[in-house]
Amino acid sequence: HLAMLRYSGLAALVALLAAIIGSQAARSNDDGDTAAMAETGNTLLQKDHLRTSKALSMGVLSVTQGACTVDGDCVTSPSFPSPYGDSQSCSISVHENGRAITVERFHTEPAYDKLFVNGEAFSGLRGPAGKYPSTGRPITWTSDNSMPGAGWKICLPATQTGAPTPTMTAAPTRPPTMPPTQTTTTTTTADPTMQP
Repeated sequence: HLAMLRYSGLAALVALLAAIIGSQAARSNDDGDTAAMAETGNTLLQKDHLRTSKALSMGVLSVTQGACTVDGDCVTSPSFPSPYGDSQSCSISVHENGRAITVERFHTEPAYDKLFVNGEAFSGLRGPAGKYPSTGRPITWTSDNSMPGAGWKICLPATQTGAPTPTMTAAPTRPPTMPPTQTTTTTTTADPTMQP
């Protein structure tokens, strides 16, 4: 719903700027002024669109370059679920550490079309399942100029709380054992030479 509200706000801003530019153009007799105002209006719209797009995609992932698409906690190759195209690339920023990647679909041209996570390349049917991307390194995608694959969709679900940490399991303890008790028998006999 928040995305719809922001989109509605952007649409209202576009309509307002179009009305301002239109009214200014009607008042102006100089074509140079009209063109300059239209260009300024377009620049403002582009800047606002970029700001709005970044605000909408600032979940755990955001696409900073290219045609990949963020969908909630997931990101997809360009045109997904359709095959991606030739000579495409994108860069995806990760905004939260400690989440392992899940792969919903991964099919690229083996060895040529690659998804990089923390510098490690994934292609073919081998996706980055279980990898923990770093906020300091973008996830990047590149396809070569032939044989595009079916595409990919990877996610960073929020249900995980971080990288697994090894746990130490203590060895079972036994109650201390006591040494067996020894019984000593003493026999005394009376000395016949001793008299009372």
